[in-house]
Amino acid sequence: MNGWNLVPGYKNIGTKEDVCGGNPTIIGTRLEPIFIASYGLDAIEDFGITKEQYEEAVKWIVQEIKRLQQERDKLIEGLRWYADTKNYEYRTSYLDQDAPIIDDSGQRAREILKEIGVTVE
Repeated sequence: MNGWNLVPGYKNIGTKEDVCGGNPTIIGTRLEPIFIASYGLDAIEDFGITKEQYEEAVKWIVQEIKRLQQERDKLIEGLRWYADTKNYEYRTSYLDQDAPIIDDSGQRAREILKEIGVTVE
């Protein structure tokens, strides 16, 4: 397909090394699906894409949002575990005596969670 690698599950979205830095792109254009999100249905006329290409781009955006939400949840889970002072002994039992690691009893994790609006118990 002229150098395009299809993104699994799509026939109108692929990647090409020299197009948009290899990010997922609507095939035959330089449009990344995320860019058409702000245009809504006007993207069909404004960018000359088909309704099918638009629908696949929206499907890709929704899938990407779900993936990022799952990734965020995993990161928050890790920060919560680290922030929990009950895990202090477990964490420090694996630290090498000579390791240049400063264990702050999870304070930095609690600060990050607070910054992103996640409550910490």
